[in-house]
Amino acid sequence: MKTIWITGASTGIGEALARNLLKQGHRVLVSARTQEKLQALTNEYEHCIALPLDVTDEAAVAATIDKIEQDYGLIDWLVANAGICEYIDLPSMPVDVFRRTFEVNFFSIVDLTERALPLLNKSNAPRLVYVSSSAQFLPLPRAQAYSSSKAALSHFGEVMAADLANTPIKVCTVHPGFVETPLTDKNDFQMPMRITAEKAADIMAKGITKGRPVINFPRLFIGILKLINALPIRIRRKIIGKISRFQGDF
Repeated sequence: MKTIWITGASTGIGEALARNLLKQGHRVLVSARTQEKLQALTNEYEHCIALPLDVTDEAAVAATIDKIEQDYGLIDWLVANAGICEYIDLPSMPVDVFRRTFEVNFFSIVDLTERALPLLNKSNAPRLVYVSSSAQFLPLPRAQAYSSSKAALSHFGEVMAADLANTPIKVCTVHPGFVETPLTDKNDFQMPMRITAEKAADIMAKGITKGRPVINFPRLFIGILKLINALPIRIRRKIIGKISRFQGDF
């Protein structure tokens, strides 16, 4: 039985991954901002422990780490999944949206990583998992804040992997495409190749277990994004510009 901590576990990919791992017999610590959203999981599974947490609250993160150490002594997997998405509609580009997005999607994960590393180091097969996004592969309209934060997270993951290369801790960065979650349900645009959260969780669970450094899915969708990004910049910008809603009205 592994001790696995998942943030952002009340809905979507986080919840589906928690259920997947609980069914495998692991002890799963689930965090989200409210106890109520975690209650269904803790009621359903014996080895599910709710740790309500706002990941941007550094004092609360420190207290949660202390509790995990006291109760379990270590963390085998840390899945940093909590995240938010807010779109930008030009010409408005409020800086508070960028600050809020980076605070959740990047800075909170840096803080979480620093505090969790000593407990991961006590595991026989530790995994440090960052749930980024396929959005980091291609600069899409309206995603200035979201894509930038996820690109920063993916790069951070690669740097962490380099610095932890001589330790047992394996770093994995996950780049999901469109997944059926409450977050994507709010999108008012087409989401090609969208998959269920359960399918995403199955792909992730298998990949993390195998120690894969990167998990990209759906593969065809990610391949298309990478192909477009590899085109000459003038062609790439022309293609992407066609889906922009902004008509130059300042």
